[in-house]
Amino acid sequence: VVMRRAVKDLEYKGYHIPKGSLVSIWPGASHLLKEYFSEPLKFDPSRYDEPRAEHKVTSYRYFPFGGGSHVCTGEQFAFVQVKSIVSYLVRNYQLELTAGSMPKQDFTTMIPGPCHPVTVRYKKLDSA
Repeated sequence: VVMRRAVKDLEYKGYHIPKGSLVSIWPGASHLLKEYFSEPLKFDPSRYDEPRAEHKVTSYRYFPFGGGSHVCTGEQFAFVQVKSIVSYLVRNYQLELTAGSMPKQDFTTMIPGPCHPVTVRYKKLDSA
């Protein structure tokens, strides 16, 4: 959740927001909009690849780390960390969802995750 204070009185879509009010937004909400992302609830990492690159069509369509002067300073570290962990796992383990399909996602929390616990079967690969 991103919180900001209104610096002036504002009317937005029929709502009056007085100067000094706290306004909060959830960046994840834009990630669920069908007008921005085709099939937003579907697990589809290729939506971020060229030529689709759905997240780049307009500014702030996808901004999990905030944006502008308030962008998270740990963004690049987070990307490197995730790539390192995933790289290690796929090179060293065989992974399999025991349910056989991707779980439904719960978007009602600050950090979205699966609706129910997810069990993964893993097997260490032989070193070659």
